[in-house]
Amino acid sequence: MQTQKKSFKQKVWTNLVILLVSLFVGLILVEAGLAIFIPFPDYIIIPEPYVEDPELFYRFKSNGELSQNGDVFYTDPNGFRILDPEDYPQADDQIILFIGDSQTFGWLLRTEDTFAYKTEVQLQQLGHDIHTVNASSPGWNVWHYQTLLDLGGDLYPNLTAVVIYLVANDWEPKDNHHVEDGYMERDQSDASRFIPKSVKVSLSRFHFWRYFTLAWRNIRDRNNDTIVVEDAYSSKWTEEIEPLTYILEETAASKIPLFVIIDERITEVDAIMKVLSQSSVAGLINMGDLDGGRMYDSHIDVDKHDAVTSELVRMLLDSEVLTTGE
Repeated sequence: MQTQKKSFKQKVWTNLVILLVSLFVGLILVEAGLAIFIPFPDYIIIPEPYVEDPELFYRFKSNGELSQNGDVFYTDPNGFRILDPEDYPQADDQIILFIGDSQTFGWLLRTEDTFAYKTEVQLQQLGHDIHTVNASSPGWNVWHYQTLLDLGGDLYPNLTAVVIYLVANDWEPKDNHHVEDGYMERDQSDASRFIPKSVKVSLSRFHFWRYFTLAWRNIRDRNNDTIVVEDAYSSKWTEEIEPLTYILEETAASKIPLFVIIDERITEVDAIMKVLSQSSVAGLINMGDLDGGRMYDSHIDVDKHDAVTSELVRMLLDSEVLTTGE
């Protein structure tokens, strides 16, 4: 009897070891297959890109050298994305302030492929002493944009124009994210909140984890866009439209030309479109009217950045707010 019990335990442990080894080998094969045949972008920004901020809740760290998907980018003393460490405006440069979230930041794109930087290049080629400032960060929304507009006038005395890109999730709570271990973490109530951010960052090196988290996020957020649009017709929308109204009124009062880019979903929200139509914005660009597509995670691709650059440059020239360097 004792021999039979010992033999049974040995079989259980043997089977358990075989199972664990099989799972490990299977995971390696899955990772290798994904990496070779359907590689997934490395969407984590490294190393420890974010710091807490008393006014913006969080932002990129100052004077940082950061990387996403293998491409290096830098930040200036304000935590704004720049092409290289020497990419600062000259004293006589006219400043165009670009305000937005990850779409404006250029999620998964090189700095030189973003419409904020491309606008600067095209205008300089046309003889304008222009410096564009990419004041954006993943997760920011209209409450952050309002704060950035207030800061922009003090930071840049030669502020010539402001460009804001509005997307449907810009009306999430202003404190919807926080900084954990130097990374941005979304405040959420699902199971993922129990995994430390440092562990998630480490796991993101593997394709199987990236695909798993994408599937999980799609399940978790599958109704978010619908909720955003439905909330736009609820009574609380009056309060949530205030940051946009403030931005429109402040730019009009200071006589700073404001150019607004809107995502296709914004056109479905009557409250926003009504406020925009009643304002004196210098230009309104609907992303849905432009060429180009979308890349991973519903972010605009390089072609769309090119298209919005061309349209924005045309509007800036037509508005006659720019002067030449001659």
